[in-house]
Amino acid sequence: MDRSAYVSALNQAQMVTLGVSALAVIIGLLLAYLISQTITVQINNAVNAMNDTAQVATAMNEMTATVQEVASHAALAASSAQHAEANPGWPKRNAAYTKDD
Repeated sequence: MDRSAYVSALNQAQMVTLGVSALAVIIGLLLAYLISQTITVQINNAVNAMNDTAQVATAMNEMTATVQEVASHAALAASSAQHAEANPGWPKRNAAYTKDD
């Protein structure tokens, strides 16, 4: 092999090496982009799940407060019914009655 053929082959090898290196960089950038997109989707899903959990917790707290209020009113109604039963003429005798009497 003469010198010019050797130099030509070496130049071709360098060009192939540069092409493979450029392709490796492009593939690496593409993989990094795909991984970042996957992570972004997972983070968004986690945030949405946290928001959903917070909404459920808020709804449960509101329902608990409503149940407690209904129970309180039911207890007051029962107490008033017992008082009315024990005092049949009560509304006519004492119009200023409160639940604390």
